Amino acid sequence: MSLQWEAPVLHTVDIACAVMVLWFEACVEAGISPELLVRTFDLKSAYRQVGLSSSGRDHACIRVFDPTSGKVKFFRSNVLPFGSIRSVHSFLRLSRAIWWIGVVGYRLVWTSFYDDFIAYSRPKLAGNTDATVSTLFKLLGWAFAESGDKCVPFSSSCEALGVSFDLSASSKGYASICNTAGRVDELCADLDNVLREGTLSSKQAQRLRGSEGGCSSQTLNSSAELERGASSL
Repeated sequence: MSLQWEAPVLHTVDIACAVMVLWFEACVEAGISPELLVRTFDLKSAYRQVGLSSSGRDHACIRVFDPTSGKVKFFRSNVLPFGSIRSVHSFLRLSRAIWWIGVVGYRLVWTSFYDDFIAYSRPKLAGNTDATVSTLFKLLGWAFAESGDKCVPFSSSCEALGVSFDLSASSKGYASICNTAGRVDELCADLDNVLREGTLSSKQAQRLRGSEGGCSSQTLNSSAELERGASSL
């Protein structure tokens, strides 16, 4: 008998945009304002929050060099070992479960991408949505960023998944997505360096290809431009 494993589904930028499209369309049909606010919730050291069973720990051994003794030693991990293929699959199932509970149990409008969750809310319900998500994580025993640069309140814009979401015109059924300023600056700096030196090494070419490809893939077909009665991605 062959076994088939369920492939975890990541909520990429396209999914986040699709959620906004559905929201705008539903508001148009209902004749209500589609205005939205957005923010992200980030799990802290997510893999370290997932403990392994006793049988799982037998297969989670890490071999590293010990500078104190000058010998290579084995260590047994008590949590999901970072970098393991099965760790990724296992964590994505947990992340998906959190998202599902939020949608079905709390009627949240949000997405999940590994340990990052993008949540949307009406302006008047932003405080309630914030408290709901926070309570959900705490009830399930998950630690998340409650302060610092990864804990930004609901607003008309946010940065997530390497792009910037601008919902300042969401009341008109319009949202825009673009690469973050940091990503754009980094790519421009690399291009300026190549033009200034007049040469392009194989390593630089690979780096530029990866950076440019990432920028293009994150914004191509990922702009939700909606007007009353119409939508497109």
